Amino acid sequence: MISDTSLTDIARPAKRFRANVPVLAISGGVLLAAVAFAYPHYRDWSDTERSYPAERVRVAEVMRGAFEQSVAADGKIVAEIKPTLFAPTEGVLTLQVKPGDIVEKGRVLATIVNSDLTTKLKQAETELVKAQIEQARQELETRQALVEGEQSWQVSQVKLEAARRNLARYEKALRKQTVSQQDFERVQDELAIIERTDRSLEATNKLLNERLQFEVRSRKLEITQQRVLTEDFQRQVDELTIRAPISGQIGTVHVEDQDSVSTNQAIMTVVDLTAYGVLIQVPESYAKDLVVGLPTTITYEGRPYRGEITSMSAEVIGNSIEARAKFIEKPEGDLKQNQRVSLKIFFRTIDDTIKLARGPFLEAGGGKVAYVVEGNQARAVAITLGAIGTSEVEVVSGLKPGDRVVISNTQVFENASKVLLR
Repeated sequence: MISDTSLTDIARPAKRFRANVPVLAISGGVLLAAVAFAYPHYRDWSDTERSYPAERVRVAEVMRGAFEQSVAADGKIVAEIKPTLFAPTEGVLTLQVKPGDIVEKGRVLATIVNSDLTTKLKQAETELVKAQIEQARQELETRQALVEGEQSWQVSQVKLEAARRNLARYEKALRKQTVSQQDFERVQDELAIIERTDRSLEATNKLLNERLQFEVRSRKLEITQQRVLTEDFQRQVDELTIRAPISGQIGTVHVEDQDSVSTNQAIMTVVDLTAYGVLIQVPESYAKDLVVGLPTTITYEGRPYRGEITSMSAEVIGNSIEARAKFIEKPEGDLKQNQRVSLKIFFRTIDDTIKLARGPFLEAGGGKVAYVVEGNQARAVAITLGAIGTSEVEVVSGLKPGDRVVISNTQVFENASKVLLR
């Protein structure tokens, strides 16, 4: 008989619940801390449309101060004065210089042999001499004819005076009735004949003088015409000797020695070493601000030199305007055609304005949108920009001093209104 169940009971150790309480408390605290740490990130992530690595973003602060509107451009050295010499006529060319030679004004650079032109000059000179000899002969004949006419008239004058005296004697004799009326009338007729002959000789001499003067003038005109023709041939022959129009350096030579050249064929260029400029391409957006006289800084072989804009094109080609600048300060060393230089054009300076560093964001947002950094978020805001410089842009509205703005390329944000910078 079994009195109770004590003999079948199995003893078990009691659970130590109180000993596990600290472990649970620690685990709960870690979980709460993790939740507290992750919640802000989750909130930022859920509040933005995109995320982007923060280390790949370049940020600049909006500032207030003096702003310099300028633009940088690349250019090349060009000769302002570089006349090209052409062949005045056809012929065989003989070169006297080679590319790179330094020449003085008036030096012979090349000669052209043209036998036809030389022959024409000799013929013209011969004709001129013949015309001058003919003129001299005509002048001698003219003087001789005038002398003979003068002699005939003087003889007529003597006869006229004698006839008048004879008539006077017959008048006295007639009054004394020592001569007949018939003889008196005969003497009167002789005087009338001599008077008419004298007037005729006088008129003839006048006409002769005029005719001879006309012939002399005609000969002089012929000589003048022949002299002009001869001088023209002489000029053409002189042009066969090609001389340097300026002092400088021989540039490109377009022909070879002993080549046959045609009329107006390019032969060579001469570069004025004292008149170099800079040819540049300025973006079309600066067209309204680009004027002659703007100051520039030309960087040549690592050194800056003062310059200024001297001219600009009136048309836009390939979204840019061609302009020229000159050195105000003479660079050290010898300038060479087509050397590359960098140039900075200064348009104006604003003493006090809001400005921001220039960057790719300008093109990405079209100058109308910028991303302001607030904590680990970048928020898109509408902006208005004013003048644009080489390294800075003027801010008209949308930003204030102290704002931190993304100036790197914002196209990666894909027009999101908010971006998480992780």
